[in-house]
Amino acid sequence: MEISPAFLEFKAPFTKSSTEIISLANKSDKTLAFKVKTTAPKLYCVRPNAATVAPGEKLDVQIILQGLKQEPEPGYKCRDKFLVVSLPCPYEINETSQPVAQLWPTLEKQFKAESSSKKIRVMFKTQPASSGQGASSASNAAPREPVKKIVNETPTPKASSLAVHDETTLNDSVYSSTSSPISKSTAAVDKDLSESQKKIDQISAKMNTNATKETAKEKTESAAAKSESQTAVTEEAGGIPVQLAIFGALITFILAWLFF
Repeated sequence: MEISPAFLEFKAPFTKSSTEIISLANKSDKTLAFKVKTTAPKLYCVRPNAATVAPGEKLDVQIILQGLKQEPEPGYKCRDKFLVVSLPCPYEINETSQPVAQLWPTLEKQFKAESSSKKIRVMFKTQPASSGQGASSASNAAPREPVKKIVNETPTPKASSLAVHDETTLNDSVYSSTSSPISKSTAAVDKDLSESQKKIDQISAKMNTNATKETAKEKTESAAAKSESQTAVTEEAGGIPVQLAIFGALITFILAWLFF
């Protein structure tokens, strides 16, 4: 039995059913029976999946891909396979009363030594991943060529130097304009701080002097009160005269004012 092709190639879209053909040709002088097996019976429908071929005749077998749930990724490698097994069939076959599929176990037992088989691989014709990457790289590289041409055709060093000069002057002007207000503001702040610090020092000095004066007054008043009490005691006792007591109180008051 001659079987062709060597592989089945299905094309997109894969979500819809599509059909490929396996051709069988009986080159022998005997009637041959065949049966088609697959590794993915849920995905494919085979018509007919088992039958006979008379000597010198041909038969086409339809392999129907029932459709996938979603499209496979680019570069997907299908691993599905078909196996076509053929062997002699000397019996008269009646597809209604005794089909080949029902008689197949008996034929395998009797003619197992004369059986032949051929594997047929399945291929999904998708866009390979490498070609997609090449297309993307080519699309990325495409706009670069006109840029190179424009640069090579119009070399203008003067214009470029002017552009650089404009950029540098602009940057310098921006830098100077932003730096001068900052320096002025910091100087003003420092001046205000120094003036406020001077005022604080003056206020603290005044407060210290007032405090010292108040303490001195309190001391002199206490000293005068003591002297008065002493003079009163002396007067009561009939000791020191009143004038001497007043004079001593004045001296103590002056001394306290000067030293305290």
